[in-house]
Amino acid sequence: MKRIVAAALVAAMVSPAWADPRKMLVLQAEGRSDGKIKVQVDAAIIKLAKTTDAQISPGDISMTDAAAAVGCQIDAPGCSDEILQMLSVDELVYAVVSPKPGGNEVIAYRIGKGGTKREAKSMILTGKPADKIDGVAALFLQSTTNSLPPAGTPTPVAEPPVTTAEPQPLPTTTELPPEPTTTTTTTTTTVRPAEQPPQYVDQPQPKSKWPLIGTITGGGMVLLGFACWGKASSVQSEIDGAPTATRADLNHIKDLEKNGDGFAGLGNIMFIGGAVLGGISAYYLVKQRRSGATTTARIQPTAFDHGAGIALTIGGSP
Repeated sequence: MKRIVAAALVAAMVSPAWADPRKMLVLQAEGRSDGKIKVQVDAAIIKLAKTTDAQISPGDISMTDAAAAVGCQIDAPGCSDEILQMLSVDELVYAVVSPKPGGNEVIAYRIGKGGTKREAKSMILTGKPADKIDGVAALFLQSTTNSLPPAGTPTPVAEPPVTTAEPQPLPTTTELPPEPTTTTTTTTTTVRPAEQPPQYVDQPQPKSKWPLIGTITGGGMVLLGFACWGKASSVQSEIDGAPTATRADLNHIKDLEKNGDGFAGLGNIMFIGGAVLGGISAYYLVKQRRSGATTTARIQPTAFDHGAGIALTIGGSP
């Protein structure tokens, strides 16, 4: 009976540890290397992370995106704890992949609560599979967050014990033995400063002028379509007021009708083509401008004193 009660107590003590496992989030790799290589590196890191006792989840953002969402710098004190709190996880893992002569360099980081941070490096040689990053495996040898030492902390060296010579028994003669000697050994430990991770600055991509040109051209075509419609309306007014007494008058009316139909058809083509071209170009222009600034381009119908038209606005959005 005592054995059954003891087993029940042990099961009750162990079950809470299983109920709430540690959560580790593997963020998307960043750096200047090709996107396909970074995707393969992410898959390899997730595979290595699953060797720990943590609950692994892949992230949809990078470490830079997470820091921007919190509003802090990655290396700033307390920034990693704010990101962990925002994402509701216990640890973060991410990698920076950079092109190097002969291949790509992978630097992986593992961050826990309290600012604990470790890193490991590996090299992917040109022509080799991108998931072969054995050097990063050392990052996942320790399975608990509390066991992660700060980056760059040296391994302490234990000092050897002090040896003391034991006293010799007194001889039977009246002469005293020599006094025992004590030997002390001093060990010096050198502490090196933590290495800072490399910083990469992404160069902005040159913006294309074609969306702006297409937006202006489309607006011009729409305006020309309105002009053609106006001309067709004017021809129709002439037809309504033209005489119909003679055959020559009827032939003249037919010519006017052909001209009116031509202007109306051309107006339809110019308006539809300009609206399509201007709309697509305006969409890509807004998308391009939002990537670096808030400048936008808009096309909207506008009523004037003597008719209607469109207004093309290029500038900052309100």
